[in-house]
Amino acid sequence: KKGWDLLLKKCKPEYKALIAFCKESGVRPVGEMFNLKVSDLKPYMEKGKTKYKVDVRAEIAKTFPRAIKLHLCSDYLTEHIKEHDLKPKDFLFGDKTPKYNSVNKYLQRLGLKLFKFGKEQTNKQGRKVVTWGLTLYDLRHNSACFFLNLDGFTQKDILTRFGWKKAQRIDDYTGYLGIEDTSTEDSMMPADDRLTIEKDQAELKEENAQLKFKLQTVTERTDAIAEQINYMKDELTRGVGL
Repeated sequence: KKGWDLLLKKCKPEYKALIAFCKESGVRPVGEMFNLKVSDLKPYMEKGKTKYKVDVRAEIAKTFPRAIKLHLCSDYLTEHIKEHDLKPKDFLFGDKTPKYNSVNKYLQRLGLKLFKFGKEQTNKQGRKVVTWGLTLYDLRHNSACFFLNLDGFTQKDILTRFGWKKAQRIDDYTGYLGIEDTSTEDSMMPADDRLTIEKDQAELKEENAQLKFKLQTVTERTDAIAEQINYMKDELTRGVGL
């Protein structure tokens, strides 16, 4: 939670609504979030304040359509719509605001600055550039961890919010980030032997977790690239009026 708060506090104003939405909605960044329109936000009243429910339509949902109540980021969205003079037919993000690639580049720089997360190299022109770091898909991973630890949220709530059909996806997104711990110890084993084995097991477990997380990240980013290609095709189609 502190990481999210710091990210929201330090990011530029034009990114606040997007980051807040990414944290709370759980939607997929490319295929879903950047295809949402302002008209997909359905206002409702809660404790005298205007809140939104976002409608992830069947034509943009990767798995199934769903409606998600937004309790925390609605104020950011209201300001975002007003600031950019967005109309119901406009895309909520990526049209009059930074697009997917621009957002990821900004997140990489910000993540390195705030959390020392990422890799920086010097290019041929002598400029330092971030070649790897925080992305929108990483925010989706962290959002899953946020809701997993939130009181009152059931497994069904998380599956619905993130558009997952199988509970295994919850483990895929959160098990490699330190939330799941299934270690055991044999109290009958001599202490010295137990400590040695536990140390070896811990090292193997950490190495295995890192490899699994890297594999998961590669898979997610491969999916993101595929979705981005489809998104660019849609952008080209819209541009030529087909």
